[in-house]
Amino acid sequence: MQKCVTIPQVKRTCLSYFNINTSVTQMDSPFLDVLFCCKKVIAGMLSLALVAGAVPASVGGFLTGGTAIVASAATEVASGDCGTTGHQTEVTWTLDSDGVLTISGTGPMASYSQKNMPWENYRKDKTPKITKIVVEPGITKIGDYAFYNCTSLNKVTIPNTVTSIGASSFKWCYLLDSVYIPNSVISIYSSAFNGCQNLKTVNFEDRIASSLSIGSGCFVSCNELATITPSGLMYSSGGKTYSLSEDALRSGNITILPNVTLALVPAVEATCKTNGNSAYYEGSNGKYYTLINNEYVEIEPDSWIIPATGHTYDETSPMWTWIRNGDTYDVSVKFKCKNCGDIVTPEETPTLTITENDGIKTFTASVTYNIIEYQSTKNESTSYTITINGNEKQYKYGTQVKAVANVPAGQYFEGWYETGTDNKISGSKTYYFYATRNMNIEPRYSDNIVTAQPVLTMNISDREDIGNGKNKVSFTYDWELPDGYTLEKAAIVRSYEVAEPNISTSDTNVHYTALTNARGTYRINLTMGTVSAAKTLRVCGYIKYKDNNGESHEAYTDVLTSAPLNQ
Repeated sequence: MQKCVTIPQVKRTCLSYFNINTSVTQMDSPFLDVLFCCKKVIAGMLSLALVAGAVPASVGGFLTGGTAIVASAATEVASGDCGTTGHQTEVTWTLDSDGVLTISGTGPMASYSQKNMPWENYRKDKTPKITKIVVEPGITKIGDYAFYNCTSLNKVTIPNTVTSIGASSFKWCYLLDSVYIPNSVISIYSSAFNGCQNLKTVNFEDRIASSLSIGSGCFVSCNELATITPSGLMYSSGGKTYSLSEDALRSGNITILPNVTLALVPAVEATCKTNGNSAYYEGSNGKYYTLINNEYVEIEPDSWIIPATGHTYDETSPMWTWIRNGDTYDVSVKFKCKNCGDIVTPEETPTLTITENDGIKTFTASVTYNIIEYQSTKNESTSYTITINGNEKQYKYGTQVKAVANVPAGQYFEGWYETGTDNKISGSKTYYFYATRNMNIEPRYSDNIVTAQPVLTMNISDREDIGNGKNKVSFTYDWELPDGYTLEKAAIVRSYEVAEPNISTSDTNVHYTALTNARGTYRINLTMGTVSAAKTLRVCGYIKYKDNNGESHEAYTDVLTSAPLNQ
């Protein structure tokens, strides 16, 4: 008696001459003499193969004493088509030398009688006998009598693309001891596993939405059947519901009911600070699922998490506070997230630099936040020329100015206008405003009663180069509503991309004011980064108000344009 070793697949060189392809347990003496005589030659050749890297190093010690060599590798024995009529080539079969029958392709298998399947001779008579069946994903139906009377079959793999298992398809497969039924299967037809005398375990995948119809006698004569998983399955028969047992499964003509209930967890959008999640389902079996193409697919825990987005800032985010302190300023800044509105105070305190040129003192506050530098400037000596009805006077920036119209007898006040234009800026006899630009205004009168109307004015300053490729520009928006009118909201609307921006257009920034009074002034100082400084800026004022009848109206000022400094 000689020892027998199976070695990994190698090129079938010298070994093939001796037809050594099965385990050797007994040999006639003359053949042994020849074999052992050649053993040294073979060992030398394999040693060379080892050096060349053709054989795994683990084979290096197999030639000792009286050890015989056995090379094993599965090879194709037979193959063909097994699709339905008109679609035969869409499903194919292959049988290898290890007895593994593989069904591949897309769609249903053909159905057969007891003896006309293509692999008929390999069921129990011809070598290799079928010992394992692998149905690959893509197959949707196992045909009637497909694997009938495969007496050496002990293992079968059914993918979750199969929806039905045909009648008598595994009948009299005596050695098959377990089977797994995926939840894609909705029908098992009569006698499918009839006579599988060694079948001990039937494992059903959890069923979520679909029932499973079990035909008559599907598991009859499966006398060893002792385990059905998962436990607690229910079935219906004759309009009543029962707990699934081995006897009920053997009898057939039952419908196994879904055993998993799902609870929907709705989708939640991620915010700046909190994670969100996609919609998913919690199963009563402790697993999690998502719905894809109307099918419930199991997913890993926490795979539904959408990470928090983090705060987003742009050039409009910094909110600067200037407090006079002797001949300088104390400056602080906060940043407002453009998405959620949260306000954050950076750890870094703004640095303040002071320059003086031609009698103008300029204060520049700088801070770096999230790797981006932000600046705000204040010119101490800035003043504007305001001319009211021919009277000229200088006012420092931000000074409140009062203009009073003296209405001649017999006339009615029409409004304040920019001198020489039809640009009406107020309908109030006593007009209060702030010095934010040079102005020349005059009152106008009419012989007829003038109906009060809302007055909107928008002004934009010249761009200012503040260094490092950045610009600064200011917007001032004034509105005035007649008595009895109510302000709902007001905003400054700006865009680098849209020629006529409004609160609904894309690529538009809308800055709402917190003011709620019927007469107001809203000013924004914008620091433009190097990219924005090279673009044309368009800006207008927006207002929504209710008239004295309670009806809502919306209005915009004309669009003003600020071109880059190099144009």
